[in-house]
Amino acid sequence: MKLGKGISLIIIINIVLFTIPNLQAAEIQNVTDIVKKTVGGVVGIRSEIGSGTGFFITPDGLIVTNAHVLGNSTIVSITTTDSKNSPAQIIGINKTMDVALLKVKMRI
Repeated sequence: MKLGKGISLIIIINIVLFTIPNLQAAEIQNVTDIVKKTVGGVVGIRSEIGSGTGFFITPDGLIVTNAHVLGNSTIVSITTTDSKNSPAQIIGINKTMDVALLKVKMRI
């Protein structure tokens, strides 16, 4: 199964996995509120072969993206939604699942 492409699906995955379980029922007023609370976890990714998106999965800098965004690149960088840039270390790639894990020296 390939993970979806595009920022919309990444935002939805981030919402489902990380935000909704941590929100109180009274905090969930509508989808717009949820997106506002999660969009800061989305990052742009640049590699030697192109660009894509990913999202933070831990506050200490682990990021999930698609493996096809990285290809065989060794140089990767990310840009946050507030325009902060950082080099990223490739922790692992699973091309069969089209998933990659990155690490940055940045906290969200």
